Amino acid sequence: MRKSSRRPNVLVPLTLGGATEPKLAVVTQQARAFDACVTLLHVLGGALPSPDAPRPAAESEAQSFLADVRDELRGHGLCAQAAVRYGDLPTTVAQVAQEQGASLIIVGASEAGLLQRRLVGGAGLAGAISRASRSPVLVVRRQAADIARAA
Repeated sequence: MRKSSRRPNVLVPLTLGGATEPKLAVVTQQARAFDACVTLLHVLGGALPSPDAPRPAAESEAQSFLADVRDELRGHGLCAQAAVRYGDLPTTVAQVAQEQGASLIIVGASEAGLLQRRLVGGAGLAGAISRASRSPVLVVRRQAADIARAA
């Protein structure tokens, strides 16, 4: 059997204004460990606007934010690309993971999400992404990211 020469891909969904630094420390560590390319993704809710319609400001803001993060990763010598998509978050993340052949999806655990899971017993966003996708999902908590940054 011939081994694939395709580079592994790590998919990283990001929210605007979220605490990306802790997650990016783990992303950098994982990408280096597996010589993987990183795909940064921001998902805007709703349907894709028609081609004739002007692009929403939220799309431009997301593209600018992702370009900054992508450039930061590239500055650390990593392969990185960025994409903005429209749709339901877990479903869209799963679709992009399949399209990209993602070896891993890295999501951050928010304090609100942790609280909700403890009180309501839900699996939160990571669980929804995990159920929708065939790729493994790594949930990064702030403490784990602090350890990764120190390494």
